[in-house]
Amino acid sequence: MKLKTIVGDQNKSLSIKLTQYRPETTKWVIALRMGGLLILLAQVAVLIGNSTALALAAPPPQAQGPAALDPNPLLAPPLPADGRVKTTVALHVLNLSSISEVTERFQLTGYLVAQWRDPRLVYQPTGPNDRYRTLAIDSVWRPQLVIINGAEPRETFETSLRVEPDGLVSYIERFNALLTSTFYLKSFPFDRQQLGVIVHPFTDQQKSVTFVASQLPVWTAAEFNTYSSLESWQFKSITFNISLAASQFGEHAIAETRFEITVQRAMAFTCGRCFCRCC
Repeated sequence: MKLKTIVGDQNKSLSIKLTQYRPETTKWVIALRMGGLLILLAQVAVLIGNSTALALAAPPPQAQGPAALDPNPLLAPPLPADGRVKTTVALHVLNLSSISEVTERFQLTGYLVAQWRDPRLVYQPTGPNDRYRTLAIDSVWRPQLVIINGAEPRETFETSLRVEPDGLVSYIERFNALLTSTFYLKSFPFDRQQLGVIVHPFTDQQKSVTFVASQLPVWTAAEFNTYSSLESWQFKSITFNISLAASQFGEHAIAETRFEITVQRAMAFTCGRCFCRCC
C-alpha cells in the first residue's frame, strides 16, 4: 500500500510496507513490558528496604518531659541518703540604716553566704595554688535562699560561686534589703531592739534542703561602727539560731535560720532631740 504526501512544491511518495500481524512479535513486546515492570518493582522494594533500615538505625525520639527540658544533671540537687542537702548559712552585715519604730522596718546591706557539699564536683588539684575553682552561677545546683521578712524583694548585686577540691561549694552574694521586724517600745527611750533576718529555702527546695550549724562566722564589717548610717541606734551584737518552721502548706517543716541583730537606742542622740523639741 502506498501513501502520497506533498512537501513544498515537490511530490514525494512514501512507501510504507504494512507488515502482517505476527503472534511471536506480540509475545516479545509483552515480555519486554513485563520485564520493565519487574525491574520497577524491584527498585521500589530496594527503596522501601533502605527506608526501613534508616528508621531502625535512627536514635529514639527525645522524651517530652523534665529530662528533655533540663538535660544537665548537675542542676539536680546532690541528695544524700537522708534526702536533704545540709546547708550552712551566714550573714555579714555591712550597714544598717533607716531603723524606724514607726513603720517597724529597717534597711540592711550585707553579704549572704551559703555552703554545702556536692560530691559530683570533687576534683584533683593541679598544684598548691589550685585551692578552689570558680563556677558559673547557673551551671550547677545551689540552694535558693529567701529572706521571708522582706518588705520587698531584696536587691542582689555581686555574686560568687566556687568549689574546693573536696566538693565544698560556697555561694556569696552582696545584697540590700528592706526588712520588717517587731519593735517592743515599753522601755522607750532605754530600749533595745532585736532586728530579725529570717532565711528559708525557696518553695520548691523545702523538701531537699536543711540548715545545719554553721562553721562560718556571723559578723559585721570592721568599718561598721565608723561608717554605719545609724544615728539614734548603737549596734551591740549579732547572733543566729537554726530551727524548723511550720510549712504554709501544712505538709512538712521548713528549715529556718534566724539572725538577730541587737541594737540599742543612743541615749545622747534621743535626749538631745527631746531637749531641742522642748526648747
